[in-house]
Amino acid sequence: MNAVAIRPNSHETLSKRRYDRPVILVATDGTASSHAAYTAAELIAAENRARVHVLSVVEAFPAVTQMPGSTVPAPGVEQTTIDALRADMVEQLLARGKLSRWTTEILIGKPATVIAEVAKEREADLVIIGAGRHGMVDRLIGEETASNLARVVQRPFLIASPTLTRLPERAVIALDLDLSDRTDLLRTLKLLGSPENVSVLHVTPRSESLGIDWAEFDDDYRADLAVAYGELATSLETLPEIRADLAIEHGEVAREVIRFAETADAEMIVLGVKRRSRFSIAPTAGIAMKVARSAHCAVLLIPRRV
Repeated sequence: MNAVAIRPNSHETLSKRRYDRPVILVATDGTASSHAAYTAAELIAAENRARVHVLSVVEAFPAVTQMPGSTVPAPGVEQTTIDALRADMVEQLLARGKLSRWTTEILIGKPATVIAEVAKEREADLVIIGAGRHGMVDRLIGEETASNLARVVQRPFLIASPTLTRLPERAVIALDLDLSDRTDLLRTLKLLGSPENVSVLHVTPRSESLGIDWAEFDDDYRADLAVAYGELATSLETLPEIRADLAIEHGEVAREVIRFAETADAEMIVLGVKRRSRFSIAPTAGIAMKVARSAHCAVLLIPRRV
C-alpha cells in the first residue's frame, strides 16, 4: 500500500498498545456523511481513553485509453482526491481539538481490503464508518464497500448515524439461534458504555402465502430459542447496569428488526455477521445489509468467531 499520511503521532508503533488502551479505527471518505464516524469515535474515546486512528482510502483510477494498445493514467485525479481528504481530516480534527492526539493516514488501494488490513495491523477493537440520515451512501460508505468490509474485516464495526450524539442507552440485539462465542459482543458493548436498556429481538419466520408462523408448532425451535436467549441474557448480566428483555416478532427479519428498533426508539441495532460469507443472522442472506441500508440509528456488526 502506498501511504500519503498526516502523522502527528508517527512515533507510535502499529501493534504495540499503550497502557492497554482500546484502539478505534475511523474509516472516512471525506464527505459529510462520514463525519458521524468522527463524532462516534470522540464519544467512545472520551469514555475509554481510547486511541483513535483516522484512515481514508483512495481507490486507484483505471488507466485512460488514448489509442489502441496504449494507456496512460488519468493525470492529477488521485492527488486532487488526496488533497481533499487531507483537508477534511485536518478540519474535522481541528474542530474537535484532536489534531495532535489522533493519528491519520491516507492510503491507496481497494477500500474494504485496506481498511481490514489496517484494522488488523493496529489491533483495532472497533472500526467505525459513517452513514447519512437515510442509510449508507457515498463512496467509501457505499453498500458494496460495506458489504465487502463485513466479509473481510475481523473486528466489530459500527455504522454511525448522524443521530448518534451520545453513547447509546437503548439498543436492540437481533438474536438468532447460533450459540457462538459472545466475547466480541460483550467487549464492544462495554466499549460503547454498556447501554442500560437492551431488547433481545428474535424474529420467527412466517409463511407469507399461508400467514402461519411455523415456529409456533415446533417444540424444538421454541426450546432452542429459550436456550439461546438464556445464554445471551446471562452473558449480558456480566456488564454493568444492563437490563435485557426478550421480544419476539414475526415476519421478514430485516423489516421487523428496523420496525421494532424505530418503535422502541433504539439508538443502536446489533447484528451478527458470519465471516467469509454473505451477511447473515438467519438463513436468509443479506439481512444485516438490509438493516444497515435502511436503519435511522447506529448499526453495530459483530463478526462471528469461527
